[in-house]
Amino acid sequence: PSSVRIAAGTGYSLAVTADGRVLAWGSQMSGGAGSAVAGTAARQVDGLGVIVAVAATRVAPPFNKSFALRSDGTVLAWGNGYSATPAEVAGAGKLRQLVSCFDGAAYGLRSDGSVWRFSATTATQIAGLAGIGRIDVAHTSNTCAITALDAAGALSLVDGSSVQAVSGLPALKQAVCNFDPVGVTRYCLALSQAGRIWAWGSNGAGQLGDGTLVARAVPVELASPTDVVQLGAVIGTSFALTASGTVLSWGGGIGNLQWLGRDVTASTYPVPGAIAGLPAIDELAFGAHVLARGRDGSVWSWGNNAWGEGGSGTAGDNAFYPRAATGIRLD
Repeated sequence: PSSVRIAAGTGYSLAVTADGRVLAWGSQMSGGAGSAVAGTAARQVDGLGVIVAVAATRVAPPFNKSFALRSDGTVLAWGNGYSATPAEVAGAGKLRQLVSCFDGAAYGLRSDGSVWRFSATTATQIAGLAGIGRIDVAHTSNTCAITALDAAGALSLVDGSSVQAVSGLPALKQAVCNFDPVGVTRYCLALSQAGRIWAWGSNGAGQLGDGTLVARAVPVELASPTDVVQLGAVIGTSFALTASGTVLSWGGGIGNLQWLGRDVTASTYPVPGAIAGLPAIDELAFGAHVLARGRDGSVWSWGNNAWGEGGSGTAGDNAFYPRAATGIRLD
């Protein structure tokens, strides 16, 4: 299974330590409560075994549910729709990747390249998808969709059982989308195998990053950055992580400047800019708050902190700039 060591749920965060334990902080995680971790705001989630990846749900409490992927590909879940304590998800099979969705479902990528949609104990294979090598999230508040890349790097958007191929792109290694309820910020970002960003869709917040506020019906390539390893998208705000560990953000209009993580003096920022105050970063996770995992094992957060999901030991003081999760080290 692929490694995903941090996850940003609504009102809580999950993180995987180097030895495979899962830590959680923020008061809105449903179920899974375990022993406190001294010197931090976190608790350890007990009864999981050795974990390599976690997934959290971006919906309003108390509808949160959480997932953990073991090193053998089996999946455990707890929270809304599942038991209060982690238990293996029957029917999920052994997975390489897992994406959690809003509507009580999740998508899993199996080792044979097939994609499955499952809820509780029911699993259904997505017809029309084969040889898939990576899936990623493509939803926000009330939809459940994913992106799927095949072995050649070709992109399909999957919404329920509907599969739509996307043309006009080079071979990709990641794609993410953000579909809000009314389509105001419906857009996608794609990362080519050469490390370049392509973008299309709505652009009223500058979230495409091409220097304009003009919507794009077909993908356009951004001039920079050119060494990207991960992309992210939340409502009207976009992110890129470079190979050197620098985090960039752009967009932020429509009242969403708090996610940018950097100085804001304008109403929107239509070109990528670096976020200051962070160490070299290896991984990002996105929800109502943003998490960043440092190469030194530290965890950082900015955005919403209504329930202590930032891990600083405080709550109700949303962060416009990155703050370290107190005492939490994942190395």
